Amino acid sequence: MANRRAILIPAGIVALIIIGVVVWWLASPLFINKTVSDQFPLSAGATLPAGVSQPSAEQTMVAASQTNRAMAEGMPEATQTAARFKTGMFRDGDGFHKGSGSATIYKQTDGTYLLRLENFKATNGPDLHVYLSSGSDPKTNAEVLDPGYIDLAVLKGNQGDQNYIIPASVDLTRQNSVVIWCKAFSVIFSVASLRAA
Repeated sequence: MANRRAILIPAGIVALIIIGVVVWWLASPLFINKTVSDQFPLSAGATLPAGVSQPSAEQTMVAASQTNRAMAEGMPEATQTAARFKTGMFRDGDGFHKGSGSATIYKQTDGTYLLRLENFKATNGPDLHVYLSSGSDPKTNAEVLDPGYIDLAVLKGNQGDQNYIIPASVDLTRQNSVVIWCKAFSVIFSVASLRAA
């Protein structure tokens, strides 16, 4: 009897520790927010005009990318780094999983593409990823995981401005939404339907 108790007590302690770790991994994101503040990137070859700071140039780039008006005069070289390709606004995944902010795919002057989330805020959770999906407004797991979906990256944080490099192999003409996806439990947290910018 004493030998059995000597085995059961340590085994019970180990089981409680494992259960505690799993519960913390699942529940802690509900109470912890992670804010990201990525700057809008300058292209690798850009040079700043004299007297222009990088934050000022980046603000000018963001403002210029959101304007569709034709301009008669040339823009400074530092602002000629990115053009909006596709854009959309995040919506809630369901009544519990919330999301807001914008998702924009930029084509940079070197031909590469960048996904930028701005004013982004979502319910936090375990194992969140940023997916590109061919579905225009996926509401089911099957629609998110349609052939051709891309697991772009682990979500950096559930709040703030974030940049994600899109691999050159991705055919962006076939990607119609950005999905914040809980990979561990196959749950949609938020979706941004993309349209041509």
